Amino acid sequence: MTGERDFYQIEARCLRREGAVVWGRMSASLVRTAGQTARGAIVMLEDVTERRRMEEAVRSSERLRTLMYSAVSDTLFYIGVERGPRFRFLSINPAFSRATGLREDQVIGRPVDEVIPEPSRALVLEQYARAIQQRRTVTWDEVSVYPAGTRYGEVSITPIFDRDGHCTNLVGTVHDVTERRLTEQRLAAQAALLDKAKDAILVVDFDGGIQYWNKGAERLYGWSSEEAVGRRVLDLIHHDVAAFEAGRRRMIETGEWSGELAQVTKGGRPIITEVNATLIRDEEGRARSVFAIGTDITERKRLEVQVFHNQRLESLGTLAGGIAHDFNNLLAAILGNLEFALQELPQDHRAREPLGEIGNASRWGVELVRQLLTFSRRDEPRRRRVELQPLVQEALGLLRAALPRSTRVETRFGSPTPEILADPIQIRQIVMNLGSNAAHAMSGAASSGVIEVQVDRVVLEGELHARSTVLRPGTYARLTVTDTGCGIDAATLERVFDPFYTTKEPGRGTGLGLSVVHGIVRNHDGGIVVESTPGQGTSFSVYFPAAPPREGRTPETAAGRSSP
Repeated sequence: MTGERDFYQIEARCLRREGAVVWGRMSASLVRTAGQTARGAIVMLEDVTERRRMEEAVRSSERLRTLMYSAVSDTLFYIGVERGPRFRFLSINPAFSRATGLREDQVIGRPVDEVIPEPSRALVLEQYARAIQQRRTVTWDEVSVYPAGTRYGEVSITPIFDRDGHCTNLVGTVHDVTERRLTEQRLAAQAALLDKAKDAILVVDFDGGIQYWNKGAERLYGWSSEEAVGRRVLDLIHHDVAAFEAGRRRMIETGEWSGELAQVTKGGRPIITEVNATLIRDEEGRARSVFAIGTDITERKRLEVQVFHNQRLESLGTLAGGIAHDFNNLLAAILGNLEFALQELPQDHRAREPLGEIGNASRWGVELVRQLLTFSRRDEPRRRRVELQPLVQEALGLLRAALPRSTRVETRFGSPTPEILADPIQIRQIVMNLGSNAAHAMSGAASSGVIEVQVDRVVLEGELHARSTVLRPGTYARLTVTDTGCGIDAATLERVFDPFYTTKEPGRGTGLGLSVVHGIVRNHDGGIVVESTPGQGTSFSVYFPAAPPREGRTPETAAGRSSP
């Protein structure tokens, strides 16, 4: 019988002499001879340890890749690039499904343009093509609407090329920033609401640095947000540092503070603001910043002062009414005795002329008392058709007696002026007040001063802005009083007609003269134009509208001129 040899192969773990475990493939051969079973075997051992180690490493790597692919929070996807080019999803991680609301079977194997919704689809395909063309990773921001809702993401796509330089695949990631974007949108909406607020809203850190500055603050203070943020609030808007520091200390003690602060705008204009401030603390209770709301109350404070002044005027009216009876009795006694004296004097006596002036002044005093009562009761003045020039001349006769000897009055009366509808007493009052004001402006001059009084006729071709009044085109009678005094600066010029505002020393004026003039002129539908240069004198021009022409007379003849 011929012998035969059978081979068997198995893999088994073996121990080396040094105790190391190795894997090996054993080949066993059983040798048989005719009529005899082999009692021996030839065993060969092939070492396959390294191959088994590599296979195990591959399996471990695959398990790690799967674990990482599933556990990562960002969206991961793997795309195949086909001819066209066309792009097809080959693999996605679980985060992709969570973010989009799409199952794996709705994505894997499908073309990208069937999965990505409009309007972001065109952008996505454009970015894929750009990554392949530029052979680099590209990133962009994307917003898409999926079954899971609107998602905002920061997308990154990386192309993979084969040995021949052809792009075979794309690896993409999406970092979901939906919550951050929604938070930003909410904050932007809140900021927009804060910007619509009329008040100034600020957030200032505890060292005084501005962190937030709304549109209301821009409108109030004149500084833009870009100019203000980062600067110290004390350097920017606070005028009264002591008051600011006092409020700050109070806020540290109580956590909040409210009050009025003197502040200043970018242009240097002083304002008064009502501030409500709240201290903001961090999680550990330490002072972190201040939230402040500022309301401009400058106009309100001005009106409060105006009301106070009006109340003083009302008090003066009440006082005038209380003493009017006694004063009229005194004037009546003066006039009675004056008449008695004139009857006793011969017609050619030289005292008759000064006694006549006393009588004129006394009768004017009676009219002034009546006028004062009328003014305090806001009654309508007793207007009638009058000529301006004779009234001015009469008032100047009384004014000259009250002026210093160093002051000279010059008159310039032009052609006859149109008649006006006016109260004669109030016109005299205007002349006296403007003349007295001019004399005071020249009181400190080393040389003699000159008051120039002019009456003329003016025709306005267009509108004329006269203080708070706009004069319409038409014919006017104009009274101009000019002095050679110290002049008026711009700041004083803005307040020159305010009640009780005066630059005179205490005891030398009440600040009512020009205010009364302004009120009388407005009640006569006229206007005042003031022109002044510091050091070069001042000119007050008072415009009175011409009275309607009498029946049968043209405007020219009413002004003392014949018709052409």
